[in-house]
Amino acid sequence: MSASPIPVEVEALALELARREAEATAAADPVSIADQLEAAAGDRTISEYLEELVKDSKGVTPPDGAAPVSAFWSFHTEHPEAPKVFQGKHVLENRFIAEAWAQLRNEERPGSAQTLETTDAGRQLNAMHLWERKVLKELASRDGRIDWEFTKKCWADLSETYANAAKGPVVVFAETGHTLSILYNQESPTLQANSDVGLGNIHFAFEAPQSWRETARRELGTNAVRAVAQFDNPTRDGYIDPETYATLAPEVREAALAKVMERATPQREAAAQEVPAAEGSIAETEAQAEVEAPATEAPVAEVPATETPEVSVPAAEVPAAEVPAPEGPAAEVPAAEGPVAEAETLEPEVPAAAPLEANTPPPPLWQAGFNPKPSRAAHGSSGPSAVNPEGPTVGAELASRAAGNGMDGPA
Repeated sequence: MSASPIPVEVEALALELARREAEATAAADPVSIADQLEAAAGDRTISEYLEELVKDSKGVTPPDGAAPVSAFWSFHTEHPEAPKVFQGKHVLENRFIAEAWAQLRNEERPGSAQTLETTDAGRQLNAMHLWERKVLKELASRDGRIDWEFTKKCWADLSETYANAAKGPVVVFAETGHTLSILYNQESPTLQANSDVGLGNIHFAFEAPQSWRETARRELGTNAVRAVAQFDNPTRDGYIDPETYATLAPEVREAALAKVMERATPQREAAAQEVPAAEGSIAETEAQAEVEAPATEAPVAEVPATETPEVSVPAAEVPAAEVPAPEGPAAEVPAAEGPVAEAETLEPEVPAAAPLEANTPPPPLWQAGFNPKPSRAAHGSSGPSAVNPEGPTVGAELASRAAGNGMDGPA
């Protein structure tokens, strides 16, 4: 039995949010955006103003008394009812799945969930449409520092600020973190080091890729492993090839996994003013770098560290530059055929239907893909390509490429 699909109401709201964003992007006025930024910057340059905005924790801090579960996202999947924003394809970014989930939670309990793009600073940066070619061209004419690389850094810095401000359990709307992604490079390490979060509070909303063998999905599909390891680039540290891993002896798998998990970022100690001395601070321990397997998962036998193998595949099988298909493995393997993700199974209820408390564990373990509804697939698109006969704008292509590579950013 596979994990349940993404709830219908979450899917429907995510599609609506994606259409609204595509329409806003298509209607963006570069001159108006640049004028507003210059006015906000005052005696600073636009780039200086943006750098201050994305590093100011006030912009991502919830109101006093609110304790929302912070959501993070990466990747997108093909969906016939989503706007055309990637190489002429209908794709739905996980951003909108996260936002729909958060909105439904907040309808039942206000202030119980948030995403980066729904914070004050996130809304401001998103409204600037910095990924759009016409906007970048206008801003570059007024501030030569602003280009696509600057835009990437703005979103990466804001994402890191957001991860530093998170508290308690967080939820990641992705299957894994790609080595080109903000999720993998900035957000996950920051969350692990965050004294108010830590590795044990990172939860993935989606199950491990259904293309993995059952052994790999059970042992590599835990929250802790997916928060630390990477599965796409054998030339970088922390790499595990799920296909090869599943063929190894239990003791070899245990040693290989332990070696990768040594890369987990230790939690910082809480600041003294934040944690009264009588209660003690959150200790920075070596145990943070260990894999905390669920009670239902029996560990395999230990082996000496000297026997640790390199878990990799030949370059011919997984080139260093290879990027996963943006539509995700769930679209390739039907849900009924996928093995069960046995590790870290969460409650199966739809988030909006379950009683909610502040900073409660996040949502159920869902399938990342969808079962398309062909009867409604031909209604057209409200995305940029629908109003641009020459195809998607460069900005839309860049944003979609970023999402396809696992990079968290605006649509």
